[in-house]
Amino acid sequence: MCAIGCHISPTKYTVTPLYRIFDETDLTTPFCWMTPSYFMMIPAKGTLASRAKCQVKVVFYPWVTQVFDVIAVCQFGDAGQCKKYVKLEAIAKFPHLLLSVPGELSQTSGQEDTQSVLSFNHVAIRSTAEKYMEVHNFSPVSISRAGAGSYAFDLSAFSCNIKEGVVPANGTLQIPITFTPQIVGIQSVDYFHISRPGNISKSVLKVMGSCKGPLVCLQLLKLNFGCVTLGETARSTMEISNTSDVPTFYQFEMDCSQSVFVIDEPCGFLGGESTKTLKLKFRPTHPINCYRRVACLIHHQDPLFLDLLGTCHTSTETPAILQPKHIDLYLVNASRRLTTYPPDILSIMLAEGKLALDLNGALMLVSPTCCEPELTEGHTNILSIVEYFDDGISSDVTMFPPHVTTSVRELNFQGCPQLDNITPLPFCLINYTKGKVSVVWTARPGSPFSVTPLTIDIPPLKSIACRLHFKPNMNNMLYAAEMDDHNGVVGGGLSPPEKQSTNRLTTGFLLLLGKQKRVG
Repeated sequence: MCAIGCHISPTKYTVTPLYRIFDETDLTTPFCWMTPSYFMMIPAKGTLASRAKCQVKVVFYPWVTQVFDVIAVCQFGDAGQCKKYVKLEAIAKFPHLLLSVPGELSQTSGQEDTQSVLSFNHVAIRSTAEKYMEVHNFSPVSISRAGAGSYAFDLSAFSCNIKEGVVPANGTLQIPITFTPQIVGIQSVDYFHISRPGNISKSVLKVMGSCKGPLVCLQLLKLNFGCVTLGETARSTMEISNTSDVPTFYQFEMDCSQSVFVIDEPCGFLGGESTKTLKLKFRPTHPINCYRRVACLIHHQDPLFLDLLGTCHTSTETPAILQPKHIDLYLVNASRRLTTYPPDILSIMLAEGKLALDLNGALMLVSPTCCEPELTEGHTNILSIVEYFDDGISSDVTMFPPHVTTSVRELNFQGCPQLDNITPLPFCLINYTKGKVSVVWTARPGSPFSVTPLTIDIPPLKSIACRLHFKPNMNNMLYAAEMDDHNGVVGGGLSPPEKQSTNRLTTGFLLLLGKQKRVG
């Protein structure tokens, strides 16, 4: 009897040592192998010529983990009456695979299901970072079909394109994992596992990463142009900065061709860790207070808001100069639902003790039953994205109900074949306040769009009909504009600072479209 050792083999894998048999006789000798379970001889039978030899491959394919010490029988001769015995020794055990971060083999043979953590840290939105996980094979044979999988859904920001592979004996296989984040500020977590053949056990790797985007800020939140004489232009500068290394695009949501406020670069590209200086102008068309809250849209960031304000005087008309503090007081009064009342009523309520001034000079209710219930003052805590979509009209819930609105938000003249015969489009201005409101349209001279009447007083809780006119000056052109109206509550009884705090000094918008077509 002789012994053949198959050494150690992973369960469900095959080990094939070689063995030789010899025919020492002068006759041709047939042979046949009888082998126990989990072993096989190749060839299992055959015929040896005189003085010839044959190489036999011993195949060991275990399906259970145990120590094998068995006997294989080789029968030879014409009737198989002669026998030779071969002792087969082998050990079968489960494959030993571990999954870890490169350079950090924290999992041991006794803790195969513990987790290592592969961190991608901060990755720019929609860019791709790649790192590797390592699969360690502590078995003396190569292990194939080691599958890598994820527990997450298909929408995971992590991906692994290598689903299976071969890990060399006592070696390591590196598998790339990519991270492509899609939402700024979100931390993504996923789990990757390596399964052995038969899914006997799994090693798990935890992957983490967060998505970073641009971080844009404005140098000023309020820009006051002060008092300007009609016909003159006030100028100022302001910086817009991106402190993140992720580049982005910005756009101020304002039609500078029609507005009294102008930004020289209302939209553009802002590189990572860069600053751009913007030039702004205030060119009033009427002796009034002008105020507009402009949204600055940032790609992959919530919008920012810039308050622009200025006052225009003439030799005969000198309205109270609008200051940033008046805007702050107005927002507080608006949160208390007091801006829908005209100044004369507020003055009476203040004199009768139904209203009082707080420490900042804003109006507040003394008795909550004399007017509408007092609401929480939370304007400074409103998310900018919530404020942007809260237009007071299309939104279900509004923080600041509108005081004056237009009956339509968009007017379209379509094609206009006859330049001198374009029918004006009607719309209405609606006053939701309990006081009379004066409205002034501030279209630029030479604009193809104009509104009549140019100035108008709207009675409390009433609407007034207006008409929009379109006079194009070039053929085959598409015209579009955003018209501004500045409105304020008419009345007296409060000193100028308080009066400005109760006036509704906002801007309304109409998106206007028209096209001049050539005939013939």
